[in-house]
Amino acid sequence: MKLRHCITELLRFQSAGVGGALAVVSAVCVLGTIFDIRILYLFIFGVLVMAWGMGMNEICDLATTDRRAKSLNKVLVRGDISLKTAKIIVVMLAVATIILGTWIAWANVTALYVLTFGILFGVGYDLFSKKFVWAGLLAGGWVFCLILFSATIVVATVPVIVVLLSLFGCLFMIEMCSFQGSIKDLNTDDWNLGLHLGCYATKGGEIKLSATFVILAVIIKIMQITALSLILLYLTPSIIIVLLSTGFLAINIATFCGYLRIKNTSQRSKLKKHYSITAFSALVSIGVPLCVIIPVFELTPLMIIPLLWFMVCNLILYGSFIRPRW
Repeated sequence: MKLRHCITELLRFQSAGVGGALAVVSAVCVLGTIFDIRILYLFIFGVLVMAWGMGMNEICDLATTDRRAKSLNKVLVRGDISLKTAKIIVVMLAVATIILGTWIAWANVTALYVLTFGILFGVGYDLFSKKFVWAGLLAGGWVFCLILFSATIVVATVPVIVVLLSLFGCLFMIEMCSFQGSIKDLNTDDWNLGLHLGCYATKGGEIKLSATFVILAVIIKIMQITALSLILLYLTPSIIIVLLSTGFLAINIATFCGYLRIKNTSQRSKLKKHYSITAFSALVSIGVPLCVIIPVFELTPLMIIPLLWFMVCNLILYGSFIRPRW
């Protein structure tokens, strides 16, 4: 495999567009437009943050679950790129990201604090995701800071809408990492939240979910719905926007019920489908209400950029919109 393919796979660069979108969403809300040079800087920052975070996660997981699970879809497990080379790439990218973030936030004390905590949360998740059952909270803190960071760059006082957006993103990431991730990794992760809360998979791969696990997952989902409801209440959008946002939220809830009904650890591809649909529906359900403060023709590209980024990266690297062997 070519080196650029290995590096891209290590950094999961096709997915880095999501980081870029998250990094600019609150700044776009505050400015009311995407046509500002700071949006470009923040987008690049978000892409780099997501890329080196993914690379570091690959390195940290190699010593725990990936090698044990023989995850041959992982570039380090296959040995296509050496661990030493991977570490050098990730460190160099991390340094570049921190330098860019510091430059963007220079002379803004609040932004520098948010940047620092965001980096600490992100690194903490990568280092302890397989050693700490509630590591999903660190991932949630990382997303909260990433969304909050861009607002602190462009405004002195952070508006309520930005706090709510950050909270929604935080809760969604906690759900993805702590609950959906738990089901996916029941067989391989010794520090799995699901195992901690009494869930288990039998030798045949059958998944048993404890009442405590289900209750906590439902609480997180209810908190997401509450955050979205507060956003709608704060913005007081038209009935059409409310219906559209509610519709995508219903899709999100349906996939939530779907992953709780998955009964066997062999259904990882099905779980990944739930991941994708859940993420898309969550982003759109939170994005639609923002049409109240951002012109639709500007907001729409922001919502589809992650998908376009993913498809274009794959086309350039692999000659296909969908990466081979996925």
